[in-house]
Amino acid sequence: MRIRDMIPMLEATPNIPQEYLNAQREELSRREEEWNASVFAGHQQATPGIARACRERQGYVRRFDPVRMAAEHATLVDEKLRGGQMSDGKEVSVDVTILDDFLIPDGLTQPEIDRMRNEVRRRCGLLGLAEMRLIRDIKVCEYSFAYTRTSASPTVTRDKAGNAEMPVRLRLFDRVQVGDAARHPVLCLLQSNEGFYLRLDEAAVLDWLATNGIPTTPALANVRLGGRLIEEFAAMDSDPSVRFSRFLDEYRREHAIPRLAYPYIYTLLHTMAHHLIGVSASMSGLDLGSFGEHIFVPDLAFLVYRRGMTMDLGNLSSMWRDRGDPLYGNEVLDRMVNPISLRCGSESVCNHRGGACPDCILIPESACITRNELLSRSTLIGRGAPRWDASGPSLTGYYEIAARHANVRAAEHTAADST
Repeated sequence: MRIRDMIPMLEATPNIPQEYLNAQREELSRREEEWNASVFAGHQQATPGIARACRERQGYVRRFDPVRMAAEHATLVDEKLRGGQMSDGKEVSVDVTILDDFLIPDGLTQPEIDRMRNEVRRRCGLLGLAEMRLIRDIKVCEYSFAYTRTSASPTVTRDKAGNAEMPVRLRLFDRVQVGDAARHPVLCLLQSNEGFYLRLDEAAVLDWLATNGIPTTPALANVRLGGRLIEEFAAMDSDPSVRFSRFLDEYRREHAIPRLAYPYIYTLLHTMAHHLIGVSASMSGLDLGSFGEHIFVPDLAFLVYRRGMTMDLGNLSSMWRDRGDPLYGNEVLDRMVNPISLRCGSESVCNHRGGACPDCILIPESACITRNELLSRSTLIGRGAPRWDASGPSLTGYYEIAARHANVRAAEHTAADST
């Protein structure tokens, strides 16, 4: 809300003297001029599309709201990615291409450590990653205060009532005695866990979109891909056939959605998150249901973290340290680069049905942010398309595009060294 928007609120308040209103108008005008000249001087104004998305976001489903994602990502960057040191002297987050003393395998010489870092950096390039970090202190708060019987949504349609929507009752947990009063409990689980933060290379993502004929929303020259994705989401939300509803019912239909950038980038990030979860589960001693995920579409990033009912014992940091090797950098990344890690036992059938099944990248629904919707191996390795894609032609996988970019950079680096 702008400062000037407060004036009509004051005018609508009864029994306020005119002299007071005039004084407040002058004071608010003075402060607005001061803040525009100082605080807001270095910030650009939002484009009309982004401003519209901010105004209309009250109707967005919270976990799919790109404006909320952008704000949460900025908070994650400030508090964790640049979080400094923990009480035990360890860094809150560590770049996997640099590492610290706690993540380097024992017994390696400095040349071997340097070679390991170079191999990790090379494999991050082959995966199309601009950044990958291990975060040691991800605060997780999960809570529950009520339940429903017939549906998880506020309303449900029953056959006996025709097309009428019936309300669903939200039942609070039974009261418990707290002191002298009986109160409804809120059950909370607070944890501090480890996780991996990954951010994709924007140039590779744009190349992948263009290669597969996926248009992006036209925008001003200074608006990056993240801003265009926010604008596209706002436009999609007004179209019932492509909007992101609470349970993504629109994306359960076969061959019903045109190629749009936002759902495709969400599917790309989500599928890569499941790929990392699957590889990590096979090496860390954690099962698939012991992971959580968070997607930041406008920033082309995602977070995969350990979650559960017990204390975090450092499974992910131990996995990374134990799997480091000068020959291939780290086995986690080496496994992800290997196409075999995305092979499915029902290969042809799975590809025909959208490239996602329990034999490849699906995880327990309780651990997945979308209940295993918006997933397809085709976004990573090609050989098909998501089941909701209406265009038909098979995709070119993101890993193929990323490898092409990595090879170009390597050739440029070799040419620069030779000169």
